[in-house]
Amino acid sequence: MSSTQLNATNGQAVKVITVANQAGSVGKSTMVAALAALLAADGKRVLVVDADSQANVSHSLGVASTEVAHHTGDVLLRRAEILDALVETNTDGVLLLPGHADLATDLVELNSMPIAALRLRKPMQEAVAEHDIDVVLIDCPGSVSLLTVIALAVATSVVTVTMPSLKEVQGIAPFMSTVQDTAEELELDIRLDAIIPCAVPPANAGRVYSEALAWLDDNYGELLTPTVRRTALVAEAASNGVPVTAYVPHEDVSDDCRKVLADLQGRGVL
Repeated sequence: MSSTQLNATNGQAVKVITVANQAGSVGKSTMVAALAALLAADGKRVLVVDADSQANVSHSLGVASTEVAHHTGDVLLRRAEILDALVETNTDGVLLLPGHADLATDLVELNSMPIAALRLRKPMQEAVAEHDIDVVLIDCPGSVSLLTVIALAVATSVVTVTMPSLKEVQGIAPFMSTVQDTAEELELDIRLDAIIPCAVPPANAGRVYSEALAWLDDNYGELLTPTVRRTALVAEAASNGVPVTAYVPHEDVSDDCRKVLADLQGRGVL
């Protein structure tokens, strides 16, 4: 648990899961949208924070970032209250603090501010209390930046997503160092709790994939969740602005996502 705990109106501690990695295009936003939809279907009140200027998870939840009144950057820079920035999504039970392309320029201003890493704590507590949130999922940028550190500063658990290529999996170690450095600097009790292998091809797809998965297992076996298979359905769901588990609920890839959720729940992450 982090040193700053968010509590729901009933006094229960709220899970805050920061999903981040060292490189983009690995299925991170897909997993955040899928997990949010699955948790909401199970009766949880979910808040998704899109801290990425690409706003992919916003799109997957049916929100066009270009049409929102306020976004994550506005809240971090105190241009808007978080309660005014939250929007409903295409998934009942899921609220969204949208991402926006302007986050890229907002980051420059944030970098010049003292104690910028802590600027999400108070707004998030307000959102949790007002909307009786059970779980917060934060989708971070595709590379480590101050926005990632801001998300780590409110996390109760940290999860990363990777593809089965040596380049991607070798980015896990530097990301773990970022988590450790942030924990030490801000006096937080956080660590990397799980690694989700995504876009995993069939076993016969080639040695490069099987070797990467074997390397993952050898080095981080205790952190690995079940794998999420590679399929064009994920891209189709994203293009249509729908979580993959809602777009094709009965396909194998959605079953994969359910197994990941069950694994994270078994670890106490969710």
